[in-house]
Amino acid sequence: MNPIRVLLLGLPVMLRQIVSQTIAAEPDLEIVGELEDMRLAAARQPHVVIVGLGADEPVLEACVPAVVRALLDHLPRAKVLGLLPDGRSGYVYELRPQRAPIGELSPATLITSIRKAVQGR
Repeated sequence: MNPIRVLLLGLPVMLRQIVSQTIAAEPDLEIVGELEDMRLAAARQPHVVIVGLGADEPVLEACVPAVVRALLDHLPRAKVLGLLPDGRSGYVYELRPQRAPIGELSPATLITSIRKAVQGR
């Protein structure tokens, strides 16, 4: 089976390092890039994009942050994991549109969320 392709986008340095190390330890996951600019994301053909949500992004149940909407416009088959600024929680978004809470973020919940997000890809 081909690895799950994960792209990191706009994460704070410390959070990006933690996420990178967590993913690198998993043989079925592959980081295909760490970008600051969304315009280059489609070229990496990710299954999952992990993006940092800004403190000003709305995270209410009915809201989809602008960065997530833009990613799904360019990558409609990808899943987007939006991590909150505190690095302790986040959401999975996909073009349904729907979001599912991840719960408290840990290395284990990060890996589980990536795998669940791409089931049936």
